[in-house]
Amino acid sequence: MEQENWWIKENHINENLDFAKGVVRKRGLGKAIYYKAYAEDNSISSYIDLPDKGKVAVIAGLGGGTGSGILIDLARHLQQRQRTAEITLFGVMPNHTEGIKENTNAFAALSELEYVSLEDENIFKDIVLLPIDPTDFDGKTGNRIQTGQHLREFDEAAIYLIAAYYNTEGLEDPFAGTPKYAPFTIGIPQVLRYNVEAINEARDAIREILTDKEEALDVEEEIYSEVERFLTKHYNVEDVEPGLRDLDIANLTERIEEVDSFLDFDLFNELDYHSLDVFQDILEDARSESEDIIEQVELVSASLRAVDATGQESATFVDNIDENLAQILERDLRLVAQRKKLLEQRKVIEDNRIRDAVEYLIKSGNTNATPGVKLQRIEAQLEDLSDQRERLEEELESVESELESAKSEQSDEVERLTSEWFRASQEHIEKLQTIDVDELQHDLNTLTNELDSYVQYIVNAESPDEVETADSKSISSTLDSIQDTLTSIGIQFQSQRQAIEGSLSQLKKARIAFLKLNQEEGTLERLTPWQSSTEEDKQQAHKDYQMQKNKLANNEVIEIGPPGGQFSADILYDSSQVIDDVHQKREQLQDDIVAELRTRVDSLPEEHQRSLQSILNEDNPSPDQLRETVRNVFWEEIGETEDIEAEKEEIETKLDHVQSQIEKFDPTISLFQNLNNRRDVWTERTAAFRSKWDEYEDQSEQSVSTQDEDYVYVKNVQPEDVFRATGNETIADSDFFNSREENQRVRNNLEELSKNARNQQYTGLRRRKLSKGRTRYDELKVRLAVLSDAVGYIDNDAIDFEETFSGAFDLGGSGKRTESPYTSWAAELGGPWDIGLTVFIDGVFLDNIRKVVQADGYHNGYRNRESEIGDDILVHHSYGLEDGYFVRRTDLLNMEYDDDVDFYLRDESDIVDNLLEDYYERVDHTKPTDSTED
Repeated sequence: MEQENWWIKENHINENLDFAKGVVRKRGLGKAIYYKAYAEDNSISSYIDLPDKGKVAVIAGLGGGTGSGILIDLARHLQQRQRTAEITLFGVMPNHTEGIKENTNAFAALSELEYVSLEDENIFKDIVLLPIDPTDFDGKTGNRIQTGQHLREFDEAAIYLIAAYYNTEGLEDPFAGTPKYAPFTIGIPQVLRYNVEAINEARDAIREILTDKEEALDVEEEIYSEVERFLTKHYNVEDVEPGLRDLDIANLTERIEEVDSFLDFDLFNELDYHSLDVFQDILEDARSESEDIIEQVELVSASLRAVDATGQESATFVDNIDENLAQILERDLRLVAQRKKLLEQRKVIEDNRIRDAVEYLIKSGNTNATPGVKLQRIEAQLEDLSDQRERLEEELESVESELESAKSEQSDEVERLTSEWFRASQEHIEKLQTIDVDELQHDLNTLTNELDSYVQYIVNAESPDEVETADSKSISSTLDSIQDTLTSIGIQFQSQRQAIEGSLSQLKKARIAFLKLNQEEGTLERLTPWQSSTEEDKQQAHKDYQMQKNKLANNEVIEIGPPGGQFSADILYDSSQVIDDVHQKREQLQDDIVAELRTRVDSLPEEHQRSLQSILNEDNPSPDQLRETVRNVFWEEIGETEDIEAEKEEIETKLDHVQSQIEKFDPTISLFQNLNNRRDVWTERTAAFRSKWDEYEDQSEQSVSTQDEDYVYVKNVQPEDVFRATGNETIADSDFFNSREENQRVRNNLEELSKNARNQQYTGLRRRKLSKGRTRYDELKVRLAVLSDAVGYIDNDAIDFEETFSGAFDLGGSGKRTESPYTSWAAELGGPWDIGLTVFIDGVFLDNIRKVVQADGYHNGYRNRESEIGDDILVHHSYGLEDGYFVRRTDLLNMEYDDDVDFYLRDESDIVDNLLEDYYERVDHTKPTDSTED
């Protein structure tokens, strides 16, 4: 493509730059993006793997910009990849009400498709157009809810149309021989669908009833939960006295009776739902044990807690509706129990306005009262309370100001006294802060363990040299730490340390003496008659041992055994005395701090003393907290503000009372506002449930077979014999086509669908018959396909509709020998209970398409759009843009005029030539233009 032929300008892409939702109905923009993608990635052409003689279906909406903008280029590229591929376009025609851009795109697309056919380019084998008039779809901004079901029907039926088009095995191509000037085929898909689930119609009704009941229970449970949270938060409901008003008892009785009637619902019993038995037993057991409705509700609640009424152990459910019914019945009874609880709890509400509002929300008492009046009463009281609070806050502010002024005058003296006390007590406070009993205990435990290790080492030493190697450095280090800690708080530890360290030395000497004492004499020494040196050493060692033993006993740190036998040593040292000393020191420091304060006040109030003692008892007393507490003591000592403070306290009491009321009224309003609409929903859902319930009971004697519904593309019908079809997977598996009556019903219903295909709304044609004088247009052909799994079981007469179409379309009416003006075929495929009927009307030219030629149709939409945007109309075109031009139809022929009809009653070559010469133009878009799009 030449660069100067590039057709996109900046103003063409002034919206939706990321194209997340397509190209905003601009076909030229869609083509440009496609070209860009193709240029940047040439592997795009290999994304579709086409076998020889492959068949490709291109499906696009002609009113949009993306699909209709690239369909010709896409088909060309596919042909370049596989020359023998058969490409068919299935184009969905927009409704003329969808919008001017959609109409413009559709006209431009159809013009280009007609043009390529006239030029014999053979891009598409066939062009099948699908009108969607019956859906009443009027665009993406229209009423999607109203037309959504119709569009879903169209989607389902369109699948059958495409399947019918490609399932023509054994037939000559039924779409061959279409004139170049009439390249379009109108496709009309419809489906006849058997609704074999007649009994499920009743189940659907039950499901709707249960859905409304479930929705009512959902809202009821929501309201109860909110009210219960409100009562629990703002009132003491723990000790509420049992008992209810007669009105409440009657209400609970009515609720239980409603459950009874639910259990007696005929249809549930007809379906043999097992869930009923469990709840009937629960209610019967409760009634057998008590006649009092309150006790019955309590017994039912207890049974529900004890039994899993919705579990498989309680019942084997028939179906999911049976299971859902069990869940609903259980919830209903649980809510009756919760309602009984709320009716009792609401008695704790003292204010009748709040109680009245709560009763209204749970539908107790006078439920007919106007909610607005109730809300106004609460809001008025809240307003009065708010005014009271405002006045009291003003009074409190004034009194606090007076109190602050009085205290300000005394603050200097208080601060002076506080500072004096703190200076006098600071040393004690600092010592108190340094006391860490846990850390000291840890050091003492470490000391004990180290002493134990040292003693064991000495005991196990086997020679004096080994004894001398015993190391006590770690013990000395621990003693240093303990001594530093104790000295910092004024406790002497030196004497204990000396005793410990002396004991370590004495233990070593005792062990050495013991080793010598037990040393054996040599053989020679034993034989001599005189006293040996060894014996003398033992005697000395015995004296040394006794000496060290006595010293150890005096120190009371380590104790050793007697000199005979096995050497033993035990630790006597008890560290608890140190901890006791620390505690005593701590108490002394605390007493000194308190005593320092007592010397400065006439009396120390007990509450301040407790507060002060509490701070002093902390591991690391806070000086700031101590100062603040002492400051309060001095304030009380020298302050003369009792009257003002009493007045302040009185105002605060009143204010607390008012605030407590506001804290009930304010959330009551929020509760009422939040739940009032939900209460309406509860009422509506309950009414809907009861209405459908009553309606079904009134109609329960009618047949369960459904009536035919309104449809546009998919018609639902019931078999004559519902149960004949029940239990079969597909229409082919059933045997109801053995019935002549059923075959006749098939014939009648399919004939109805075939007659729809003659309707202008379905065909999209301006005229079904075209003639001038005795000359008739005979290129219009009808192709009909029936698709169903049971096509082999349906009588041939039931799907023969040639007569239906022959007269309606004047097939063969020209008298000429026209090849196959009507063709039909059948294929064994489709949905399990569907019979698809598709009608193709072949040989349609552009001027006979109603959407194109009608006054508010595609052509006029295109002209109006051109008058809006001028030369920028090219963005609605696609064909030829890469070569610097676009093509379009310049005018239309009116099939209401004989002369225009006569145009199409001539030879094909003359029609083609005249159309190209007189009704088409090529517009060069490379010329500069000043027009811009809106």
